[in-house]
Amino acid sequence: DASSKYKLKDLRTPLLAISAMDDPMVPCSSIPLAEARRNEYVLVVQTKYGGHIGWASSAKQADGRKWCAEWVCSNVSALI
Repeated sequence: DASSKYKLKDLRTPLLAISAMDDPMVPCSSIPLAEARRNEYVLVVQTKYGGHIGWASSAKQADGRKWCAEWVCSNVSALI
């Protein structure tokens, strides 16, 4: 089984996982949320829309930055 849920408990490097709830390739049910919540090093962000990497390739800010870069830049202090 290639699932990350078996490895999340041992993770000690900060991990930011971003996924879209409407992703047809990686369904929400495959995201190990319970395991992620148990590890202070893991942060899972789920957007309602975005498809499979859709928000990263099409949802750009006015200055040309992409959604994920904007979010990380705005929230990096909470991640460290």
